[in-house]
Amino acid sequence: MWLGVASSIATTGLSHRDNGICVIDDRAMRFAISEERVSRKKHDCNADLSLASWIKEASRDPKTLASYGVSSCSDEPWSEKRVPANLAGVPVHFAPSHHYSHALSAFHFSPFESALVLVMDAGGNTIADHTRMDWWTSHREQTSLWLARAGNLALLERLHFQPLAIGFGEWYRAITYFLGWQSHTLSGNTMALSAFGDPSRIYSESLFDVCAASPKQFPNDPRNPCGLVDNLLMAVGRKDISRRLPGAEIESQHEDLAAYCQWSLEETVLRYVGDATRRYTVDRLCLSGGVAQNCVLNAKVATALGPQNVYISPIAGDVGQCVGNALHARACDDPGGMERIQDIMPFWGITYSGNDIREAIRVSEVNARLFDLADLARKAATNLADGRIIALFEGRSEFGPRALGHRSVLCDPHNVDTVSRVKRKVKCRDDFMPLAPAISMGLADELRMSVPVSETMVYAPRLPDAIIGEFGVTAHIDRTARLQAVGPHSQLGAILAAFETLTGRRVLVNTSFNPRGAPIVESPADAIQTFRNLDIDALIMDAYWITR
Repeated sequence: MWLGVASSIATTGLSHRDNGICVIDDRAMRFAISEERVSRKKHDCNADLSLASWIKEASRDPKTLASYGVSSCSDEPWSEKRVPANLAGVPVHFAPSHHYSHALSAFHFSPFESALVLVMDAGGNTIADHTRMDWWTSHREQTSLWLARAGNLALLERLHFQPLAIGFGEWYRAITYFLGWQSHTLSGNTMALSAFGDPSRIYSESLFDVCAASPKQFPNDPRNPCGLVDNLLMAVGRKDISRRLPGAEIESQHEDLAAYCQWSLEETVLRYVGDATRRYTVDRLCLSGGVAQNCVLNAKVATALGPQNVYISPIAGDVGQCVGNALHARACDDPGGMERIQDIMPFWGITYSGNDIREAIRVSEVNARLFDLADLARKAATNLADGRIIALFEGRSEFGPRALGHRSVLCDPHNVDTVSRVKRKVKCRDDFMPLAPAISMGLADELRMSVPVSETMVYAPRLPDAIIGEFGVTAHIDRTARLQAVGPHSQLGAILAAFETLTGRRVLVNTSFNPRGAPIVESPADAIQTFRNLDIDALIMDAYWITR
């Protein structure tokens, strides 16, 4: 078996974010979990508890591993990295670079024999010798294009790699800060807000073109993201737009700026993708890196190239590094053994037994009734149709940022009052932020005739006029929705089927099971505690119907 992990701290002393571990063998993915799920600390950069959870799960000593792979961010490529102390004595392979790990994990899970792999984020490794904390003053990874063929990766080109250059992720981060959200992890707020604005009211050219025309006018300094946006607005003649303070009212100028940011990203990436596929005569593309979590952009790329020619990694963010690193370690030990693992549904977390669930119920003193699964689905459908909110806990947890039905909160998208309860009292999110729809496979098949659809929520296409009415309030103001196609062989699929039988509707709201600022729940105890603390009417935990 091979393990992958990312370094929690760079050799420069910079702390990273979003760590975890992954374990594979020569045939399959065996285990993967992010540290935050077990530590309950959002964006935890460590890996001690996630490694301990695998040791307990597999009853294995780490020394039985063949080897492990490790990468980091802001260090030099191929350089030695800080490694976990509890893996001492296990052979280690240092991944070539942060972007290499992203590219390898994306291509490996794709259905393609060969493809271009585009990695876009706010920054990976430095490219030259650099040991200071101001890593952005060195040549570094921000946007890279790879050719993948038969498990091998070749770097074709880099963009935004010069010292002080600003790539896709850095610009999106800067504008997110300017709009009052003080973290790059809240870039989804900027994407959602963009639907309300008009980019043409800011400027007619992409901000990336503006920056490329006068790069010295926009030196990157991640310590002052709002100053960078001030420079941009002055350059395009919109210095009248003021920064939004955290928690302040959102004005139309902020909506327009968010729209300009999103439009600039889409316009520039689509242009680059079209040019790259023509130059290299490869029509298949994989996307990874943090920017590949922009599901609106993803849908437009898939529409331009054809959904059958595009694969978006569902673990595109930094927590997915560990998967690429495990694959790298396996390739180093067995260069001829790169058998593909094509399991796109990443339910790779901890296994919880019936005893674990019963003990969590006993200790918490909630009301719990055991049902036949078919009866449980019908009960859930009836309660959802009556305007209730239900949390769903099934099996092993999803690996990655999306709740795909194993750790989810459900409600009826046509009940406006219930959706409002979810936004205000469960998720505590701004009203302009949309909720995602889980849809039946029948509806997904109809949609696939005109828009890209996935089972892992990587696309938010514009919904066709003829079918948009089915989506209720999950359709955003620009008529987009982050779709999740749900198969029949899951509790969520059974609930959707029962809900369709009862109401004739094929869509439910599916949002992650966690309070604001906390990781998605992991264990039965986490689920019951979170259920009791939030305004949720019932919790389904495997075959149990739980109420207060």
